[in-house]
Amino acid sequence: MYSRPMLFGMTVLSFAVGLIGGSVLARAGRLERRLAREAAEPRLELPSRPGLPSDQSHGSSTPVDESSLRTLIARQSTEIDRLVDEVAATRLKAEARKSRRDKLAFAKRFFDASLATYRPEHQSVILPEQVFELLRLQDQLDPDMTSYFVERYHQATDVDERRQAWFYVLAAAGTEAAEFLKQWLQDPALSKEDRAFLLGGVSSIQLSDSQSLSKVPVDASLAAIALRLVDSDLEGDRRGAVNLLGKYDSPESQVTLRHLADRDPDPETRGIAVRSLGRIGTRETLAYLRTYPVPSDDKGGWGIRVSLAESIKELSLKFPE
Repeated sequence: MYSRPMLFGMTVLSFAVGLIGGSVLARAGRLERRLAREAAEPRLELPSRPGLPSDQSHGSSTPVDESSLRTLIARQSTEIDRLVDEVAATRLKAEARKSRRDKLAFAKRFFDASLATYRPEHQSVILPEQVFELLRLQDQLDPDMTSYFVERYHQATDVDERRQAWFYVLAAAGTEAAEFLKQWLQDPALSKEDRAFLLGGVSSIQLSDSQSLSKVPVDASLAAIALRLVDSDLEGDRRGAVNLLGKYDSPESQVTLRHLADRDPDPETRGIAVRSLGRIGTRETLAYLRTYPVPSDDKGGWGIRVSLAESIKELSLKFPE
């Protein structure tokens, strides 16, 4: 699992929007030199999911020939470079000129490149620049692409592909993603451990909007499901629940979030609750947050302090003195 500073750095990088300089040929040269250096360096350990925690018990790993893996990763790097260049060119065009067909084609190529890159058995040869470029490309996902990722979720042949598709459904977001999430949360075949693992992974306060639940719209029925999850004994469930409640402004949401901000045993859940209160809170909430006790860093205070500062700033703008 990433350390907190590294995860925060990846989050900042995922917000970076701009043209990716250099041609595919120049990138290929850099890749060749990098592979030569990597042969003599320790292997890299990166998470098997973008924005999700690493958990070896939730994936499969198959011994493969490292030379073949490096050849595969080189091909994937070239494909990612092509996607980056195409996105850079597309940004020069008016948004309205992107057709749904073009978006679905992009979604397919993005998913295939991402799936190959993040396979657990490929972790030893993943190049950091590939991860960062995929994070930048992820910012291009939008609701017109959600249907493709939903289809890939249902057609998935293994747990890695299914979880990857699930993650990108939420990243593309929109009303279709919200409906998908409702059905998924109520699926009797879904284990509570798997539900908590995935929900918790996309609920961290350190993630950008494209890596979290932030873009998924929440209505009364989804909020009702979230209210049931706050009583779960699994931290991932509660983290996901408070994240969703922060996008549904109701008295019940506010009371529940304050209760969890005060009493939940998990510092991350408390931090997400504090941040959610900043999104739907009132003037009274602002006064409450200004006197909120922050624990020491060794007890989760760092994340809570960040959430608190952002929430107070947001509510102060909404309710000036």
